[in-house]
Amino acid sequence: MQIFSHIFAYMKTLNKYELVDSLGSSFLGLQLHQLLSIINNQGDVLLQQQNINIPSRTASTIMLIKNNDSMSVTELGAALDMSHQLVGHRIKLLKSKNIIIETKSQQDKRKSVFKLTSYGKEIALKLEQITKQVEKAYDNLFDEIGANVFEIVKNTKGALSNKTILQRL
Repeated sequence: MQIFSHIFAYMKTLNKYELVDSLGSSFLGLQLHQLLSIINNQGDVLLQQQNINIPSRTASTIMLIKNNDSMSVTELGAALDMSHQLVGHRIKLLKSKNIIIETKSQQDKRKSVFKLTSYGKEIALKLEQITKQVEKAYDNLFDEIGANVFEIVKNTKGALSNKTILQRL
């Protein structure tokens, strides 16, 4: 039992992420998950301070609909690389907040698409302004750490799409 008290005492001396950091680059996915949590939590705070009552993770859905006038669940899922179910949860949330409405496609009346409401268009305009500020903040962060994480992630996604980790072993 004494060994456990030593382990717990040691764990308390580590910062929140050191234990995971010590696992190495094989656990890149976990590192990215933790980074995503930090980004989403800070984004939620930012939006709340701007009186925008949505989870920051839904901002991309709003902006995609804005930029495309309307989109179906399938189109959103493909663009966001998310399951139909996950997109459905986002859609349900945004509909409940009167940000989007469901309507029939002009091209195919059997297909449902989602459009921004007038309130949703106001939110999208606010998000456009905020994203310009956030991009500057990320540029400053990338200068601070000496790496453009956006470009690195984008390039990594492309490289892994072309050649998997399994192929690299």
